[in-house]
Amino acid sequence: MFNGYVSGGVSSGLAADLAVPVSHQGEGYGRNLDTGSDVYQTNLELALRSKWVWAPTDSDTVHLIFDFERRYGSSATPDYIPRGTYPSDLTSQVMGQLQQGAMNRVRADAARANQQAAAINARREASNAAFNQHMDNLNAQSQSFNAHMDNIDRSSKITQDYILDRSVVRDIENGDRATVSNGYADSLVRANPDRFQVVPNQNLLAGKDY
Repeated sequence: MFNGYVSGGVSSGLAADLAVPVSHQGEGYGRNLDTGSDVYQTNLELALRSKWVWAPTDSDTVHLIFDFERRYGSSATPDYIPRGTYPSDLTSQVMGQLQQGAMNRVRADAARANQQAAAINARREASNAAFNQHMDNLNAQSQSFNAHMDNIDRSSKITQDYILDRSVVRDIENGDRATVSNGYADSLVRANPDRFQVVPNQNLLAGKDY
């Protein structure tokens, strides 16, 4: 697994970052019994995210975000049971053609069909269990990825505000939050410290401040 991240100022008033998480799973969570190949295997998972911020003035900010994600892998194919291999089908066909003396062979064939059906069901249950485990792992990876991307977005916000000399200000009376220049933020707090407050970086809110 590889996680790459770079950010910085591009020019005056323009900042950007780039995050590149890449992961590869060596083995699948199951095996196709017909072909012997791995199933539920993620061969390559690639994501790209880039955020560009342009501040032409102290009061105007333009955000441009690029997202790309691609996953390459394999899945499982369901087992196929041909018609006529179930005990009921096999017994009904043979009973109409054979005499009483052939019943022992019919019972043996039915027993073998039972064993085959049991083996197929066991493989199906094992495949389902592997799939459920695979989905649990994918959900855990997705949660971890989302947390990782949130950390990247927060770090990008902090870096961009530092480069562009900005702060997040909170209006205590109505709960509004805004990103403004440091000079404007200082003047608001000095003029009315009981109403306005500069938000520390650790208290930035996803979806509001970045």
